[in-house]
Parts: sequence; structure tokens; C-alpha cells
Amino acid sequence: MLADQNTAKVGQRIVQPGLEDVTCFKSPTNAVATFSKAIHINFAGGKNTVDAAIAAVEPGLVSPDILFIGEIARLDGDACTRAARAEMGRTTCRTTGAIQAVNANVTVNYSEIQKPKLAKFINQILVIGSTETPDFGGPGDSGSLIVTQGTCPQAVALLFAGSTGGGGSLRLANPISEVLGKLGVFDGGKLHPHR
Repeated sequence: MLADQNTAKVGQRIVQPGLEDVTCFKSPTNAVATFSKAIHINFAGGKNTVDAAIAAVEPGLVSPDILFIGEIARLDGDACTRAARAEMGRTTCRTTGAIQAVNANVTVNYSEIQKPKLAKFINQILVIGSTETPDFGGPGDSGSLIVTQGTCPQAVALLFAGSTGGGGSLRLANPISEVLGKLGVFDGGKLHPHR
């Protein structure tokens, strides 16, 4: 959502609440961040590993804690275990689920009209809903951080796509180490401030 499928420009203001959520006008007083960088999505048949973007937040306007989850203890949680996971999304609020598969290769349709706009992704994480919340995430939750549950949540993946049907949801997520590496903010266990 942040990069708007390869169309966002560096320096573009990010407002909160988003213009999709409320009937409002774009006002500089609603800006909480400035768009910095996105990973270009290849729609020409090449392989993608990440659908992610980053913005520089305005000091004092954004909390590092995730609502109903809290502070993130680590940025490199293990996605290989099938332990319970949680995310806090714009649309669905807090939902829980479990890792169904890692290293999945999938094709995602980015078009909501009849003509498909397809992108191939490799080495992705598949997450399913839980008995508590059968639908893990939902439309509008793209960019939600998926974390381990417990007193010290660890970042595992970044939610970016999914499908619903057959009694629950299946969501696609980029491994967090790949996201942070591609965005250039995390290298060898060290977090680098993004410029």
C-alpha cells in the first residue's frame, strides 16, 4: 500500500488516517511520515522476494510499539517453527494464526479488474488463521508486521497478500530478514537508520 504498486515518489507525504479510511482532504497537518524507498515489483515475469516500502517518520508522531502487541523484542524471529503468530492490521485489528509453510513460490494478482496484473514471488511464508481468528489479516492489512506471540514478540514476516475461502484465510508474507535487507535497514544483526 505504501508504495502504491511502484508509483509512490520519494518525498511524498504519508498521512494518518489514510485517505482510503476516511473522507478527507490531503493536508500537511495529517502527515506522519515521508516516503523514502520501495522495492520495485517485477510484473514482467521475473522473480520477486519482497513487496515492501519504508517511510521516515516525523519525530514524536509515531510510537514504536504495536497496538495490542507492544514493543518488539527482536527483528529476526524464526519463521520455521509452526508456533502461534499475531498481527495487528488496519482492517482486522489483532488476529492470530500459524505458519503453514516457508519457502513457498506463489503468483499474486495485483489487479482488482478483469485484466490480471501478475507478479511471481519466491521463498515466501504462508500463514493460516487460528480457531480464535479464522481469518488471519484481511484486505487493507498489507504491511502489517507478523510477530511471535508471548511476552517478548519477535518480528517474523511482513504481510502482503492473501486469499479467503474454504473456511479461513491463507496469507502471504515476506520473511522479515529479506525485507529489512532489501530496504537496507538491517544487516548482519545490526539495525541501520534509514536515510
